[in-house]
Amino acid sequence: MFGRKKKESHTETNQNVGTINLGMAGYFGGIISIPDPEGVEIYLHDDRIEFCFMKSNSTLEIPYRNITSIENMTKAEFSLVRGKYFPLPELVTYTKIQYQENLEDRYVVIDFDMSLNFALDFLNKKTQEYTKDEG
Repeated sequence: MFGRKKKESHTETNQNVGTINLGMAGYFGGIISIPDPEGVEIYLHDDRIEFCFMKSNSTLEIPYRNITSIENMTKAEFSLVRGKYFPLPELVTYTKIQYQENLEDRYVVIDFDMSLNFALDFLNKKTQEYTKDEG
């Protein structure tokens, strides 16, 4: 299933053997219906990444095959993308995940915090697997 849905649906997928719970992270933009920063719990599944938004009580699932790019940004680069000022820590690395949904380019900006290196390695590996399988 692709797109946004209510949070309660992620509980059954957490039982899957192939699911990795990255724990809490920071969401900093990209989704029109969730304009403000908030806490997000992140799950890495075999075929998708799942974001469970705490304040807005919704989820976003992005299949790895739909991810078009993953890039890290500094605070200055992030401010240009976001177009809205938030008091952000200087030494944080923000990760912009671009993906396609219904033939439209979209993105989500996440602070993976202490899970940054693991998350990037995992996501790069999975997106390459799906790109190789389809190419």
